Amino acid sequence: GVSNLQLSLPERGFSFQQDGPLDMRMESSKEVEGLRASDVVNTFSEKDLADIFWKYGEERYSRRIASGIVKYRKENGQISTTAQLVEAIRASLPAPVQRKMGGHPARKVFQALRIFVNNELVELEEGLQAAIEKTADKGVVIVVSYHSLEDRIVKYAMRDWKNEGKGIILTRHPLIPTEKEIEENYKARSAKFRAFMREVDMEEDS
Repeated sequence: GVSNLQLSLPERGFSFQQDGPLDMRMESSKEVEGLRASDVVNTFSEKDLADIFWKYGEERYSRRIASGIVKYRKENGQISTTAQLVEAIRASLPAPVQRKMGGHPARKVFQALRIFVNNELVELEEGLQAAIEKTADKGVVIVVSYHSLEDRIVKYAMRDWKNEGKGIILTRHPLIPTEKEIEENYKARSAKFRAFMREVDMEEDS
């Protein structure tokens, strides 16, 4: 997943709070080719954009925002920076709607684009499978997720491991940060901690 370091670098294009090129690729060197966030917002259809914002960002105003982005690029040309994308998103939402969202209006769209561009959910699923396969007896797989899409995948993966006799779930419910921890580190507010202990004996007996 994305790191705080990547988020803090405007040139990586992950942050809606800093202006920079609209990239969002985890690997952004010249040698690495891949879909950029700018490619998505400038070439995808209104329907495809709305689907991405809904599926990967759970954005309830996905259709309205997608329509606004298409309108913006028709009137102003290509969207090449994070500031331009934020401007397009804000222009697509009336002020009362933005106030009702309870956070920055671009947050979920940026999340959705980042996940889509980097195929993050597939990477997570593959990483979980590799983790359980490589974990020794009595070893523990620990995962900290930062949004509901990730946490859902982790939850169901651990449930499947339990049903397959691979071990036991150590966290019946995810652990979440305390108010004190959130005060000290606001970025931890959405973190969810889950753990699973591998037990080879259970797998052999099943």
